[in-house]
Amino acid sequence: TSALDYLKENSPEDSTVLAWWDYGNMIIGYGEREALAINPSEKLLIGVTGNSSDNIETDPDDVLDDIGRALTTQDPEETISILRKYNSEFLLIAAGPFGDEGKAKWIFYAGGIPLDNMDPYWIDGEIVGQGTQTVLYKMLNQEEVEGFKLIFSDLNTRVYRISP
Repeated sequence: TSALDYLKENSPEDSTVLAWWDYGNMIIGYGEREALAINPSEKLLIGVTGNSSDNIETDPDDVLDDIGRALTTQDPEETISILRKYNSEFLLIAAGPFGDEGKAKWIFYAGGIPLDNMDPYWIDGEIVGQGTQTVLYKMLNQEEVEGFKLIFSDLNTRVYRISP
C-alpha cells in the first residue's frame, strides 16, 4: 500500500491534503483527494529561475507561503491553524533523497526565510541547525509532533492527521 492508496481508502472523499506543490497532481489524480497546490507560485518560480513565465501556470503566492509556513514553523499549533484555514486535516510529507528534505530550501523560502539566510536552516541538501526544530524535520524523521498523529509511513512517505 502507498500513501496515496492509504488516503484514498482511509480519508473522506472530500478531504484536502496539505503537501508541497509538486505532489498535488498525484494526490488529486491517484489519491482522489484535493491538494492545496499543484503548481509553484510566481514567487517560487522567480526564486528558482530568476524570472517569471507567462507559459507556466502558477498557484497563488499566499497558498504556497502558507504551505511553507505550515511545514517550517516550530509551532505545531501554527501548522494546525493553517490546515484548518483550508479545511484540511491531512499532511503528506515525502522522505528520501528526492523528497521534501532535498526541496527544503524552497519550502523554507516559501515559509519566509530569505535565500541569503538559508545556512541556519538548510545547507547542501540537508536540514540543519534551526531547521531541525521545524514541523517538517520532525515529520520527516517520524518524531512526535504535538497535535498530530502519524497515520501512514513507508520508506518514502509520511501521512499525518490532526489528532482528534
